[in-house]
Parts: sequence; C-alpha cells; structure tokens
Amino acid sequence: MMPAIHPVAGGFCGSARTRDFFIYDEEIAYIVPAKMMAATVSDPPADGAGAAQEVPAQLETPYSIPQHLKLWRDLAAQGPQTAQ
Repeated sequence: MMPAIHPVAGGFCGSARTRDFFIYDEEIAYIVPAKMMAATVSDPPADGAGAAQEVPAQLETPYSIPQHLKLWRDLAAQGPQTAQ
C-alpha cells in the first residue's frame, strides 16, 4: 500500500509555473504540505492495512527500486510529450 496525495495548503499567489507565481508564506507553502504527506505514513491504518493485504501479488510492480527510478529518469529526460 502506498499513500498518494498532492497536498496544497496555500501560502502562494499567482498561477503555477508562470512569472506571476509568488510564495508569500514559506511555512504554509512548504512545511504544512510536507507535514500533510508525513501524516499519511506516520500512523498505521487502524485495521492493520487489511485492504492492502488483499491485493494479489501479481499486481506488485516487477521493477526493483533502481529499475523504477531509471524508468522515471528516462521518461523525464524525454521532456514533455505532445498529443498527436
């Protein structure tokens, strides 16, 4: 089981990835989302991750951690892909 969230707490204004993007509160923009992510793994699920225990072994990734990282680095090196 892998917790997955994209926390956004605020502390910024403007549009992301543009020149008008500005961080005005670093605590809220950086620290609060990091705490939110840490909270997803700091406490074990109340039922001992019962639902995760039911996931069949064949659904597990065939990649080792180094293979997985290489895959993502290779994809990132290709740059953005455009739809055809």
